[in-house]
This record gives sequence, C-alpha cells and structure tokens, in this order.
Amino acid sequence: MFLAGLVVSSAVGSTTTAMPARPNITRLGTWDLGLVETTPINVKGRLLLYVNSAEQPCSQGAGAGCPRVADRNQRFIDVLTGETVGEAFGHGEGLGCALFDAPSDTVYVYATKCAAAPFVKGETCTVQVYSSSAGTLRGWSQATALDAADGWNHEHNTTLWNTSVDRGKVNGTMMWVMAFETDLAYWTTRFATAPSPAGPWTVLDVDRNYIVDPTLETADPTLRYSAAD
Repeated sequence: MFLAGLVVSSAVGSTTTAMPARPNITRLGTWDLGLVETTPINVKGRLLLYVNSAEQPCSQGAGAGCPRVADRNQRFIDVLTGETVGEAFGHGEGLGCALFDAPSDTVYVYATKCAAAPFVKGETCTVQVYSSSAGTLRGWSQATALDAADGWNHEHNTTLWNTSVDRGKVNGTMMWVMAFETDLAYWTTRFATAPSPAGPWTVLDVDRNYIVDPTLETADPTLRYSAAD
C-alpha cells in the first residue's frame, strides 16, 4: 500500500478543527542555509541525505545573498559525518527527491529541469532521473522520466514541479508529481507508475488523481510504501 501526504488548501474557505498536542521538538542547529529539497535514505545501514543545494553555502540568509536556482545542484551528505559523499550532479535542476533501490544496489534521484531559472509557472518542464551505484555515487547516468510535452499532457497546460517516488513490493514504482494546471490556475498532483525506478514511466489519467475536487489545491507531495498492508 502506498501512503500519501500533502498540503491541501481550499479555494472556498477553511474550517478549524481540534488538533492533538504538538510533540516537543528540540532544535539541534542549522545544517546549511542554502538547502531546498531534501530526502533522507538508508543505504545498507548508512544514513545519507539527498540535498538540492547551492554549490557554495548561502551565507546571508534568504534574499540577494543566496544563489539562484541556476547555481544549484544535487548531492548527498553523510548525516553522521556531515561530509559530501560522491560527486555533485544535475546542475541548475531542483524540486527533487531520492530513492535507494536495494535489489539493484542503485540510488536514483528525480529532479525537475525547466528552461527558466528560477522556475516559472506555465513553462514546459521535464523530470530527469539520475542513477548511480550506491557504493560510489559517482558517474551519474541521466535520462528523462517525464516530459510535460508528451502525449499524456493533451492540452500542454501542465507544468511539472516537485516529485516524490517510492517502490512497492508488488506494484512496481510509483511517482507522485506536483503540477501547476495553467487552465485552472492552481496546484494539483498527478500519479505515474513504472515497473522499476528507472522507468519507463506512465502518467495515470487525471480521474485517478488523489484529490479531484476542483475547490482544493494539492501540493508538496510525499509518498511512502507500507509493507504492512
């Protein structure tokens, strides 16, 4: 069973409901001011953090002191030591996520590539898939996983943004991709499936979306597979 989480906002107002008490969270420090998307992955007992970050740390906080999207790349950090593992890749791309595929001993990264930097709503973007041996995280192979110009996007009105990918036990791999529907002028999400993390990927029809209520926006997806069900 795939479990999904996302941010939902309503175009017709909101209601207030009782929330459980929040857990106590202790801030241990700041990792890096230049980070955007991150994904922790467990690679054979080693905790690695995928980050979409600036090539040089952001020293002045948000604003003019921080690098533009075009100056960003993808890389991995060993959480225990704080050191960069392998080599950086995917220059100028972002909105990414990572997946460790144990059967093939391969790490996959999915990053969105757009013509404009920073990304602009309404432009045609692609989701690139990078792969490398989990033991080296070097010599990254690159291919296109999804292309907003392909036939599934019939009216060419969907812009691809954030992705979240996980692998199921039987049903192959599923991707949850955040999109901006130009005609509707709001954020929504679409699902895509593949027999393996490398693809090929098939975008599911819009009627198989997680939320199809036109009064709701859905964004910033997170997808995880649960072996319990």
